Amino acid sequence: RPAAAEAYLVRALRDASASPAELRSIRLRTAEVAVVRGRAGEAAAVAAQWRKEYPDAPAPELVRSLELEAAGAARSGDAESALRLLDDAGARAADLPEAVRVGVLLARADVFARTGQFPDERSCSDRAREIADTAADQALAARVLAREALGLAERREFDGALARLEEARRILRDDPVESARIAIDLAATLYHAGRLERCAGLLEEAAALAAAAGREDLGRIARGNLVLWAIAGEDWAAAAAGADSLLASARRDADATWTLVALHHRARLALKRGCLPEAQRDNGEARALAETIGDRLEIGELWLEEGDRAALEGNAPAAREAYGRAAEDPPDRCDTGGRAQERLREIDAWERDEAAADGLVERARTGVARGEYDAAEAVARWSRLAPGRVPEDLRAAAAGLLRRRGGAALARFCMPDEPASSSVFDGSGLRALRDVLAGALAGEEPGQRLPLGLAGVALAGPSGEDVVRVGSFEGGDTAVRVLRAGAERWLLRLWPPPADPDAEAAALVIETLLFRFASPDATADFSEGWRRFGVVSADAAMEEPYRRLHRFAPKSMTVLVLGESGSGKEAVARAVHALSPRASGPFVAINVSAIPAALVESELFGHARGAFTGAERDRAGLLEDAARGTIFFDEIGDLAAPLQAKLLRALQDREIRRVGENRSRRIDVRIVSATSRDLGREVEAGRFREDLYYRLHVAVIRLPPLRERGRDALLLARHFLSLAAREDGRGG
Repeated sequence: RPAAAEAYLVRALRDASASPAELRSIRLRTAEVAVVRGRAGEAAAVAAQWRKEYPDAPAPELVRSLELEAAGAARSGDAESALRLLDDAGARAADLPEAVRVGVLLARADVFARTGQFPDERSCSDRAREIADTAADQALAARVLAREALGLAERREFDGALARLEEARRILRDDPVESARIAIDLAATLYHAGRLERCAGLLEEAAALAAAAGREDLGRIARGNLVLWAIAGEDWAAAAAGADSLLASARRDADATWTLVALHHRARLALKRGCLPEAQRDNGEARALAETIGDRLEIGELWLEEGDRAALEGNAPAAREAYGRAAEDPPDRCDTGGRAQERLREIDAWERDEAAADGLVERARTGVARGEYDAAEAVARWSRLAPGRVPEDLRAAAAGLLRRRGGAALARFCMPDEPASSSVFDGSGLRALRDVLAGALAGEEPGQRLPLGLAGVALAGPSGEDVVRVGSFEGGDTAVRVLRAGAERWLLRLWPPPADPDAEAAALVIETLLFRFASPDATADFSEGWRRFGVVSADAAMEEPYRRLHRFAPKSMTVLVLGESGSGKEAVARAVHALSPRASGPFVAINVSAIPAALVESELFGHARGAFTGAERDRAGLLEDAARGTIFFDEIGDLAAPLQAKLLRALQDREIRRVGENRSRRIDVRIVSATSRDLGREVEAGRFREDLYYRLHVAVIRLPPLRERGRDALLLARHFLSLAAREDGRGG
């Protein structure tokens, strides 16, 4: 629990009764906690100052301070200083226990790997193994195995890497932190080996373990890698939400390394979808950052992707230059250099070798027929690099594949006469569109141009008439989507038509508005109506929530109840259930914040026998318990990020998997959730998934705080006095 540890250390530093030795130890531990919380630069500065103040400290503490300072130097790109510090640490550790000496060697191996000095990296790992073998310490041996695995993966020796990681995972299965770390490395190795089946499960497991252990640094790594998996799986919405969330949190923490990773994710996603302006912007910023901090692995990949972008623009000289820069990268697990060389051979084939070009065409034809997105991407690049030379039937087939799989903008590059377009899938833009339409539905004049590159948006009501028309339609095709609000259907038109997934994203956002359109009259006595549901209120501020309750409850929509603690959110959730067609089914409530993070997944989704220690029998989760009824998530804003992803998938697919099971189970349940947090701000801060937010933020009932319900104060006082009197046997 690093956050709690940090708070404890701050208090301990103020303890006047602490001895000098205790204060020295506490100050060093503040640097260690900073590393755990992802603040390596701060940890390095604290460690450097600590060594100046305590030059005669015990050797183990001095070694640890040098390791912390070296980690910060390596993170900032100063490998030379990092190695010099670790030389000093190694000399001081010569007579210390094996674990300390191995730790210094593995730290050196990490620096050598970061800078591409693989023979030196292997030498450090070999020396660490020799020491670990003599120590007869299984945990220490597992650490060395994991480090060796990373070295093998860098050299693309994936089978050896995977074997070592699986063995290390077996040894350290009872250590949640090390298990999370190894699960992340195992997923990354499988990803680079092209074996994607287990990646998501391993990363979700790692994120859950990290959250349970309070390891924010490991949780961020797992979430970041899940974005890569989403891109590989063409789950563009999840990838975009994850990358934006990662970037927001990295910039908030002023973390250069994670800012680089998030920018790279966004650039890669934009390129995969054919959105070149966004790809150019994020890739350029990421390359500049990678140069600053000396990140060899990221910069090679970024140059490769910059070459792909230039190729899509038809700029062969710029593409050749970028691929040349990427080809300088030494071999590693990403095989950046090898792929860059292959791209250079493609350019040569189209420019000088007709037979080789014919071979490329046949290979791409086979790949597109198999539904390979990468093959269709290649056709889009070649169509720009060699106009008129790629067969039209291949270009048409590749364009169709790309459009079906969310790459409509990229598909246009297959046809030279069609202009390229940018994606509109942008969280802030979607929110801006939603605000414009909300104002128009309320009768306000739009005070801004339409966002997302749209020129016109129109909504036709259930009877066919235009209810809202913003902007202009100047002819040509429009994107048309049917929206459903309860039992009613609406027609949405967007001009010019965006890519299909972007039109779907805009439609989902706008659909949430329609549930709140045209509020019916309230009943004559809303206070009596509230009383029937156990809510004591007669204040006018509770009239609108009562209207919304009766409008939303009889329909099948997802309901979100907002309000401060004590405002009656659970009572309103029960009222939604009581007024719904599911009233005869179960009402299951779960307080997300009251269940330990490590148990939430099992509580929600259930588990199979043997899934973890203590799972002695199969057990259904709460989502299954609520079948044909309602499940209420209280304080949904406290749900951990990995479980947000799983809940989103359950809402989308109406299927779940118990922990430890491979088969899916259908669920039939209505979702009502509540929170005292501002979920919009949580999304902006990167703590809550934007796609899940829009799934939950459909029908909203906002409860005013008690301080704004003046007429209810006396009613509530009388109500609680009456309850207390009855409990004491004094009558009502």
